[in-house]
Amino acid sequence: MSRRTASSLRPVPADILRGVSSPKVCMRFSRVLRTGSEGTEQTYRLSQPCETIDVFLSHSWRDSGLLKYLAICLHFNSGMAIVAGIAASACMFYLQRYCGMQGLPFMPIVPFMNVVEDLHAGVRVAVKGASFDRSFDPEVYPWSVPGYHPLYAPSCQLAGSGVFLLVFLFGHHLRPPSRMFLDKICIHQTDEDKKAAGIQAIDQFIHRSTSMLIMYHDDYFERLWCCFELAARASEKAHLVMVPLWRAPCFLVIFVGFTIAHIAEYYCIVLYGVDPAPPSFYAVSMSFHLLPFIFMIECTLRAARQKMKLATALASFTVKNTKCFDPNDRLVVERAISNWFAEEGAARATKAGVDAKAIERFEADVRSGATHRQIKASIGSQPGLVRVHDHLLAGLMVWIPTIFDFTAHNTNNKGYASILIWNAPLFMCGFALTAHLGEAILRRAPRLPTWIVYILLFVVFMAVLFPGQVGTFVAQFYVCGDACVPV
Repeated sequence: MSRRTASSLRPVPADILRGVSSPKVCMRFSRVLRTGSEGTEQTYRLSQPCETIDVFLSHSWRDSGLLKYLAICLHFNSGMAIVAGIAASACMFYLQRYCGMQGLPFMPIVPFMNVVEDLHAGVRVAVKGASFDRSFDPEVYPWSVPGYHPLYAPSCQLAGSGVFLLVFLFGHHLRPPSRMFLDKICIHQTDEDKKAAGIQAIDQFIHRSTSMLIMYHDDYFERLWCCFELAARASEKAHLVMVPLWRAPCFLVIFVGFTIAHIAEYYCIVLYGVDPAPPSFYAVSMSFHLLPFIFMIECTLRAARQKMKLATALASFTVKNTKCFDPNDRLVVERAISNWFAEEGAARATKAGVDAKAIERFEADVRSGATHRQIKASIGSQPGLVRVHDHLLAGLMVWIPTIFDFTAHNTNNKGYASILIWNAPLFMCGFALTAHLGEAILRRAPRLPTWIVYILLFVVFMAVLFPGQVGTFVAQFYVCGDACVPV
């Protein structure tokens, strides 16, 4: 503990210094974060007295509680979820390849496809008055042959994706709990005396925390009490991490969207047969890849705008421009900051008033000092707030299970699997280039219509992806043979 930290500590009543375990913060998709800042006696009972805190949660109650929950999941659970998801897909691959197990899509497919065809035929009869003919050409619809099994099925993809999402959203129950501080839970909200004592001890919660997790949105540096928390942490030059709220949605859109696209491709192949280049397959494939791409573009642009606002907020940060509900709070906060950033031997601000020089030192620390460097390290140097690391994780969870699926039942698909391996870096390059171009457009032409930006980014992304897609289609329909064959 540094000398400044030790000098900042003061005695706090045992019942005031409290923490709450991470599973309780995250239970019911962080209901405590989604229901506003008002707490009850029941929420207060979720916390327990403690001497130290692992993570101090710093945030604004104006921001979405669901986005905060996803930010916490991304920060704490994403690494464990990636490992669990890839392990689950690898286990499914092993069971199918070496143990003869048939995954969900490999169960007898004829009854399922017959039901689908019945529904399709019923629609044709109702709309066009066409006659119902229950006969199928085995060359076009091989699943009509008894005993048919498709050559490829997304069993590993489904297993890996399902396990990943479960661990991502609920992994806090699988690891040792962290002791957190959340003001709604750890400060009494119905007893005014205890509430006042808890508010006065917020700096002591911060000084006794191992780390501070900032769940950042655009208004964070405009909130007086958020800056109070940041100043308490910055005064001891302790560890802090900033997690932008739009990072997790962008990550999940990339992962979930392209996983659904791959599964849709498979069912399209099964439904429409094995014509060497079915137009319906291209249409479905492009449509299902286009939808997650559109959402990815929107999230990327939001993240780019958020990072630009963050850069502006850091460069122009001043305490006097922050906002608060009670004007009397400003004097309390400025005096506390004056105490924390006062020079050695200087008179304490609680006796001598607000020290303007001390506040300027805090502002300089946020604009260009150690705190600024920690924030920049947290958000990364890439354009937008979605790191290359996040794109890589999403790509791994999409492509590794796909490669497992194409080699689980047929060794002849190794050539196709090798082409899929090259698709992954192409996707990553496409994401990175799209993010760079999106931020450049927002900086240089902020008034450009959104639909033009979407078209430009889509063309760039597809230009990067085109070589891999062409190789995949050629391998699928001409090199490796039919996508579906009767057994």
